[in-house]
Amino acid sequence: MGDRLENFKLKQNSARKYYENWRKEKTYSKALSSEIKITRSGWDHISKGSKTKRRRIQDKINRYNLLKCAKFVIKNAKTFSTETRREVKYFILRENCKVNGKVRSVKVLIKKDLKGNYIFYSVMKK
Repeated sequence: MGDRLENFKLKQNSARKYYENWRKEKTYSKALSSEIKITRSGWDHISKGSKTKRRRIQDKINRYNLLKCAKFVIKNAKTFSTETRREVKYFILRENCKVNGKVRSVKVLIKKDLKGNYIFYSVMKK
């Protein structure tokens, strides 16, 4: 059990470093014709989940592994769709991306903050 936890911590630290570096960059979405801000709320959602539903370790690892794909999807997706959950509107970008040697469809959720900025919120395989 100790090795699994240690492995998880290594993946988490590596993902955290990647995310912190990504936050310093400008990430432009062709689909939304706007810059996407990479914020703490996105990290918190990926690493913790919602207030009512906490993420399992394997789900966290899967999302950490998709961070590079999330950046690729944001930059390269040409279209988007929208979805509303609990009165929050999400902008959904999809693109194929190579994950662990296999091409997968990856879904990125973006939401708007009160100032009208697009904010990266989550990433998942779909």
